[in-house]
Amino acid sequence: MINLKLQIYSIIFTFLYGIFCAFLVNLFYKILFYRKYSFKLIVDFLFVISLTVLYFFILKLINYGYIHIYFLIIFCLGFFSFFSYFKRFLRK
Repeated sequence: MINLKLQIYSIIFTFLYGIFCAFLVNLFYKILFYRKYSFKLIVDFLFVISLTVLYFFILKLINYGYIHIYFLIIFCLGFFSFFSYFKRFLRK
């Protein structure tokens, strides 16, 4: 079991990484909007794999790779908070 300080760092990182991923997904789909389907599929797969590997690598540095179910919930909160709150500022 990891201590409370590492859990808090992990939760904050996961939330911010969710916002970061939402920003990249938003940017990524604007770039690939007019491409062929097969090209989109391959690049999308590589994009998701690279984001996942980056998340687990940084999480391994922060809390030695412990993954809890609430990290997924916090990631989703960060991801959807970008689309509900931060995206309003990007439209202007």
